[in-house]
Amino acid sequence: MRPLRLPCCSASCIATMVSGNSAQWARVMLVVWHLYVLSTALTRPDRKVTFHPGLLMQPSFNCLQELKMAVSLVKGGNVSLTKEAPTMNIAMVGLGWDARVTDGQAFDLDASVFAVGEDGKVLSDAHFIFFNNKTSPDGAVEHQGDNRTGEGDGDDEQVKIDLTKVSADIKKLVFAVTIYDAEARKQNFGMVSNSFMRVYNNDNGTEIARFDLSEDASTETAMVFGELYRHGAEWKFKAVGQGFAGGLAALASQHGVNI
Repeated sequence: MRPLRLPCCSASCIATMVSGNSAQWARVMLVVWHLYVLSTALTRPDRKVTFHPGLLMQPSFNCLQELKMAVSLVKGGNVSLTKEAPTMNIAMVGLGWDARVTDGQAFDLDASVFAVGEDGKVLSDAHFIFFNNKTSPDGAVEHQGDNRTGEGDGDDEQVKIDLTKVSADIKKLVFAVTIYDAEARKQNFGMVSNSFMRVYNNDNGTEIARFDLSEDASTETAMVFGELYRHGAEWKFKAVGQGFAGGLAALASQHGVNI
């Protein structure tokens, strides 16, 4: 009889995830494995089912990355990016939205980043990163360009952050989205749906955390989606979802930018 060996994406992944922050997912995998073993025992009596404990001692990292689910945040929630992805140096932030089709002018939404210090203000006007100032003074934050239509699936705009280059004076990166010429066009975030912010590892594309915004901003023309901030030696992601009725001007004033 040929023994049935434990496949990679079972006990090895379960053992690793139980020791981390994915116990719920691990329980699901454990149930799936038990069902698999039971099914094999009932349908293939000619095969001996054996368990190899050595696999528990050598968990497969690639297998874990394939199975581990991104952390889903609610408004006000946060997650440690350092703990979830300890080897990540370069993070990508993707922001997305769907604008309602109207008879009026087309929507043009713009993502921007405020690199702020302890007081919540930018270190200088150059620390306001957007489509016309794509790179922060320290070279750590790079806006990947403006998407004027917002069409298509996936990220509408992206920002690349080299966490190893962020100046020590910068304590927080605030990610916001504004509607261009919103007042004249009579547009607001009540006309925008499916907004989200996500963080993923630039090295392998693995999504680490995601925040899907609720659609309750009926009059706001600017929105802080989320923040990446320092917490001791860690970098954390906080889901914010705070609207501003005054558009970019109000948002810039809040963070000390002269526009």
